[in-house]
Amino acid sequence: MPSILTPSIDFLIKQLHLKGTEKILDLACGFGRHSLEFARRGYDVTGIDITPAYIDYANEQAKKENLNAKFICQDIRTITFDKEFDVVLNMADGAIGYLEDDGENHKIFLSLRKH
Repeated sequence: MPSILTPSIDFLIKQLHLKGTEKILDLACGFGRHSLEFARRGYDVTGIDITPAYIDYANEQAKKENLNAKFICQDIRTITFDKEFDVVLNMADGAIGYLEDDGENHKIFLSLRKH
């Protein structure tokens, strides 16, 4: 049975011209709904969120479904990957735009350039 997320994931795949081999970074992933759906379709996904309970849940789901997805509990302003991803997403409400001020939001974009 299709997920409620199927239309939005289909839209992203089409608009971003994804082939299925891309590595995806999902910022402020929450419970990992979008990340898990991408992983179900064969993408290699990493989700980042600051809330431990969300990350625990997402990792449990990925393990239960044997998906190629990992979830890390971290503030998205402090991630330190180095050119590891083909696509960076911030879905649903995400965190960008909700931080203390524009300077804090800008830190995320500066960090994203590296990933």
